[in-house]
Amino acid sequence: MSLLNAFIDSIVCVGFNSERGFTIKKQFDDNNDSPFQSSIKPYVLSMLTADQALYPQSKDNEVIDQYYPSIFYSKSSSVLPLNTKVPKKHIIPIAYNNLPLFCLPEDVKISHQSEDSRIHYIVFTQEDGKRSYAVVLTFPEKFILKSVEPDEDGKYEIEPYVVKQVTKKPKNRIPSSYRYENNTSHRSSTSSGASRMRERSQSNTSLRTSNTNVFNASEPFYLPHCLVLISSHTYWTAMQETISIIHDEILQLKIEPSSNAYKQLIQKYAFLACNTPTPPIPCDHFSLSFSISNNQYLITLDPPINSNRTVLDLDLSILLLKLNIGKLLDVLSAILTQQPIIFFSSDYSKLVTTLECLLYLIYPFKWIHIYIPIVPDGLSDYYLEGPPGSYIMGVHSRHQDIVESLDLCLTCNLDNDDNILIPENIEFHPIPATKLRRFTGPITEHLHNIKTARSLQNIHSLGRLRYDEQRELERQHRIDTNYKIITIFLDLMVDLCDDTLKPIYWKIDHQQKSSSLRRSSTIDLNNRVSNKTIFSKEKYLLSKTEGIEQEFYKLFIDSTAFQLFIEDEMASKIPTEFQKICQLRSLSNQDRSYHFNTELIDDHVESTMSLFETTSNQMLLPLPDWPLNITTHYLDSCIEVFTIELLHAQEERSQPIISVYAYLRGCALLTRGYLLNGLQDLYLIDNENLFPKNYIETMIIPLLSEAHLLDLFRHESFYIESIEWKKIRTNSIDSDMLQSINLEQSDNSLDDNISVKPFNDVTLNTKPTVIKDDLTFEQFYEYVHRLSIIIDKDSATILFRALLHLIKTTNKPVDTFKRNRRWSISGSLSRETVNTFSTQPRENSIQTVSLNSSLSGKIFEVFLETWQHINVEKVRMNSYLPKDRQKNETTLIISSSDIVSKKNEDGKLIVTQRGLYSLIENHSSARLLTELLNIIYIELYQFKTMFTAAKPAIRIYASQTTSSTKNVSVLESNSNPTVMLLFKDIHEQNFWYKIIFEIWSGITIAHKECDTTIFHKISKHIALIDTLTSMDYNEQTLLPNKTIEKPKRNCNLANIDKTIDELTIFTRMRNTGTFKTLNNETRKALHNRLSPSLNETKRYTVSCLVFTENPDNRYSLLWCAYGHKLKMFNTTTWICNPNDISFSSVITCMYSDACDKLWIGCVKGEIFIVDTIQLICKTQLTTIGGQGGCQTMTYDTIQNRMLIGNRSGLITIWNTNNRQRLFEINLEDIYQKSYHMQQKIYKTEMLLNLRNQIEEPKINLSSSTSPTDIISTLSNELKTIQIYDNLLFACYRDDYILIFRIINLDTFIYEDILSVKYTPESSMPIHSFLVYKDQLWISTSCIISVFNINYGNKKNSYHLIMKKHLEDDHLLTMLGFSNYICAGSARGYVYIFRMDNYELYKTFDGHKDGVCCLCSILDMYIISGSQEDDTSIVVWDKEQIKDDIATIRL
Repeated sequence: MSLLNAFIDSIVCVGFNSERGFTIKKQFDDNNDSPFQSSIKPYVLSMLTADQALYPQSKDNEVIDQYYPSIFYSKSSSVLPLNTKVPKKHIIPIAYNNLPLFCLPEDVKISHQSEDSRIHYIVFTQEDGKRSYAVVLTFPEKFILKSVEPDEDGKYEIEPYVVKQVTKKPKNRIPSSYRYENNTSHRSSTSSGASRMRERSQSNTSLRTSNTNVFNASEPFYLPHCLVLISSHTYWTAMQETISIIHDEILQLKIEPSSNAYKQLIQKYAFLACNTPTPPIPCDHFSLSFSISNNQYLITLDPPINSNRTVLDLDLSILLLKLNIGKLLDVLSAILTQQPIIFFSSDYSKLVTTLECLLYLIYPFKWIHIYIPIVPDGLSDYYLEGPPGSYIMGVHSRHQDIVESLDLCLTCNLDNDDNILIPENIEFHPIPATKLRRFTGPITEHLHNIKTARSLQNIHSLGRLRYDEQRELERQHRIDTNYKIITIFLDLMVDLCDDTLKPIYWKIDHQQKSSSLRRSSTIDLNNRVSNKTIFSKEKYLLSKTEGIEQEFYKLFIDSTAFQLFIEDEMASKIPTEFQKICQLRSLSNQDRSYHFNTELIDDHVESTMSLFETTSNQMLLPLPDWPLNITTHYLDSCIEVFTIELLHAQEERSQPIISVYAYLRGCALLTRGYLLNGLQDLYLIDNENLFPKNYIETMIIPLLSEAHLLDLFRHESFYIESIEWKKIRTNSIDSDMLQSINLEQSDNSLDDNISVKPFNDVTLNTKPTVIKDDLTFEQFYEYVHRLSIIIDKDSATILFRALLHLIKTTNKPVDTFKRNRRWSISGSLSRETVNTFSTQPRENSIQTVSLNSSLSGKIFEVFLETWQHINVEKVRMNSYLPKDRQKNETTLIISSSDIVSKKNEDGKLIVTQRGLYSLIENHSSARLLTELLNIIYIELYQFKTMFTAAKPAIRIYASQTTSSTKNVSVLESNSNPTVMLLFKDIHEQNFWYKIIFEIWSGITIAHKECDTTIFHKISKHIALIDTLTSMDYNEQTLLPNKTIEKPKRNCNLANIDKTIDELTIFTRMRNTGTFKTLNNETRKALHNRLSPSLNETKRYTVSCLVFTENPDNRYSLLWCAYGHKLKMFNTTTWICNPNDISFSSVITCMYSDACDKLWIGCVKGEIFIVDTIQLICKTQLTTIGGQGGCQTMTYDTIQNRMLIGNRSGLITIWNTNNRQRLFEINLEDIYQKSYHMQQKIYKTEMLLNLRNQIEEPKINLSSSTSPTDIISTLSNELKTIQIYDNLLFACYRDDYILIFRIINLDTFIYEDILSVKYTPESSMPIHSFLVYKDQLWISTSCIISVFNINYGNKKNSYHLIMKKHLEDDHLLTMLGFSNYICAGSARGYVYIFRMDNYELYKTFDGHKDGVCCLCSILDMYIISGSQEDDTSIVVWDKEQIKDDIATIRL
């Protein structure tokens, strides 16, 4: 059985031999019958796989070599004898039938001159769409004719020419690329395209063979011989290196292709290459390498750059060097819009490599149409006359004139800088220039750097490198170059279609299940409703600017590549690379839009590389060397290596690494025939993308059935206990399902829906549950949170109650509810403006209705439809903002009519989170009216002139500079308003007054509190208000069917009015003053504010913060423990990585070690180790028992040990180098056994020895109570531990600290106990403590005690030097830096104390709840995290904290 992840699938030889001779192809010129002037047909001579060697013979027969592979041969073997011929039953794949044509793309002719060896590439596309990749080595083989005349079948008999003289070795042993000379030829005037191509081909052939000698039967001649490596993976460079090594050995040993030595050589390499595993594709950062023993030539098989891409080890700079930037953009546009295009070159290798790089870089899009990178001359008639549909083909440049004269497709020549030729009958639109801002500049700069580096690569070399060192250097350079190019192209693709994943273009549609069976859908007999998510093209096109941009997107979204992209992205179970980049780009844009200090916003456009780093340290596993003589199976040696690595991974409990080695060993065991053992390994995989379910179902299950092992497999514990996605569907299950399908209802056809539907809307099956007739609040909240409509649960509650009362009527007659409708931007009628100050009595039912009620699915659909439509309009209207503001602002709400009055020019009002704009009809850009922060006063009034009646209006007064602290008293009575808004009625006036006042209030509060989350909340609330007031529906469609027809009614405006009042929370905060204004000192030091609770459904305390530095990868991370999730913030961009690491329980403590590992402790005792380089959880250690789980941890930097303790005082010590559990100690036990002794020694062997038995126990002078007094109220709830030098400090929650001295690896001495109680009966719980620079700071209630640590004085080592009162506050956490103590308090303050005089130096008021954790980022920042009522992270600038540090000395 073949290896699933084999490096090479097969090795094929193509050419000629004495058994098959050669025949002349049918010529158009029948008079030309000379074998030296005619084209001859090559054959497939052999095909070798991992377990079979086939040698095709004449008359459709094949010979199977029974001695291959030689390690399995025995005389009792039941294989066929060597010379036995068997009828051909397609043992050789049908796809290989045309292999000779592609190996020798030009007509093969006899030559008397030996040609140089050459290499080129081939890509095959199979019927199922899968592709195979081949590297072809072509070199000459010498023959001589046995007879001048052909036999009755037209075959000429030949035999290998025996070389009598020693020939010189070619100078160039490594084959060159496949190149042909450009031959100039005249243009034919024949009318038929096909005949013109034939004539051109014949013309070129005649020119190439014009110098051929006169036929001489006794003279030897040369025919090409091809050695082909075929693989399912695009390891082009590795395959070329392998085939070059084989060629070197052929030349070195002077082996002829017709000899038995050549046959044995190819069999050896076929057996090794076909049994060499490749890295698992879904697991990036894992490489395999192997060495070919004859010359120690190391070959490395690298993984894809990430799990969403395929492997490609070509240098992507090939594409940039072959196509200039303008030409490249035109080619990309043609491919993305699905245009037929043909590429030309005189170099076949250039065609394949360039097209492979091109299709690789269009990720996340895929090309699934006709793709033939090399069209051989023998098949040109089938492809070059314009096949139907879209296609990408590569053709020799001599055919270019003929193809271009047909005007059927776009053409591009790779050999020159000429622009692509676009026929007039093909609709072509370039990529909009607005989408190229992240592409043109970076790609031009990078191309210049590539050219400069290549021109100077030999100048900067300090010395001559060994060949292997040079190859490794080139490999690393290729990886770095490829990563930069991939990043630039990914930026382009994100700019093109990142907005397609926004929920505003999607709607959930539930349809009754069709009776016919759709082949592409999963059969679910239990559900009667088919749940689908539909992408609306119409809504998406509305967001594009009319003109070039819209025309391009019309073609783009109609393409199959776009349809597949949408299906793949929405159906993916885990976020793809593209989704991650889009989310980070969105967060980056929001950070720009919502930043409270616009002066800090950088104007440069950030690239994807700065937003999302994917590089990390590669794991390289050396495979066994390829042996010179095969005596054992190569996979057996690999299994030994995988077993050792798998055991190490299991010892470390590193599940991602376990999955990798389980996959590698499982595939190898299955190939060796150990089916159950191999399956047991595969079922250790926890990555669904890595688990080969289809391979098991199609290949392994039939083998188990034949061996009568299927039932045994089903009853194995590893299968029974496996999760659902690992369960295998066998034939019996499939047959049962098929029997339940009623073929009569589906017209006895299973292919009714095979044809592709017109792509008006993309329809997808998605994971989330369907919108049922009734939605509970939890289901409703899941929907609105997933669609990013609402983030917090309070707003969701308000919206849910509002939607429950949309159809509730009031006591007034219907006629009294006549209102003026609002007009939508597009001109169509929308919902009327809400009367926000209605005189109608308001119902309090919104507050009284229980959340246990159910919401009608129809109402929710109307709400979603309205919300999507409004947001699409906002996206489109954002393009009307001034260009310098588009990237920093987003549109919040737009007026439906012209309400802005300014110098007799009325316009629509556009409100962003920064300003008010006026958009006048037929104008291309909106005009800024005023910045929101410049607003001083807003008032309602009646606008009236001498000639017009009074109109409701709003006057907005604003200053020229930001001054949110001014009040109305500073306004002069005759001052003119900055903005004046006129309305049709008082209801619209009041609505806009509330909207503008709420946004103004929110912006003001956000700047006063320096809190960017307020901007997010304002945006969500304004969107909800806009949606609720714009909903338009017929009440009858929302109510159950009634026998009495009800009149058409509006929604309950009183309830909507109540909802608006509840959502305008910042107006209430401004009026009541219930917000915190930061003082100047705090604002000066506050650098940034992060919100880990953003997009989270539940609020948690920020329990831990840890900074890890990674200078090699050019970025560092801030790790935040948030509930059971671990969040990562990039300390360069301060953007949160969307890939949170989740754990089974809440995180209580974490600490980083010296091995780039982050240790995580959870409340249930679980211990995890996270790799801070690869950003994955690699190991889970043994769970710690006892009360409180993992309560605290600290790191011993001297011994490289991690100490983890629970509340009962049990400390578990781990070796951080090998993650080995060393021993446990109980601190309370040490203390209790040391009673009545000054010092005791505690060892891990549980031996207790007296250090000094003569001295009596002495009272610690540093404490106000004796040890006897402390013991009487001893509490065994450990709070925190800290290691300082060789001392271990253990703080117990009640009121004391135990101190132990660490003597050696396993010896701890109890040294002292400190308490700050005034009397034995008093209770003073310790909230926090810190040991820093020979000082011990303890916070108890509102008292701070400072002790001096004196190593030289044994009698009084810990001396109380200061007690300081803290007014109505206590410290929850402390951190030392420089000569300061930074402390977080229960009231949300960050205090800075000086260590020289212990005085409070500065106070920062940046949190709304207690500050429970602190960490430091080098010498730049102090980071503080708060409790769940705030859940914010504040970044403090150290330079603003320690501005006069030079004057402080301890």
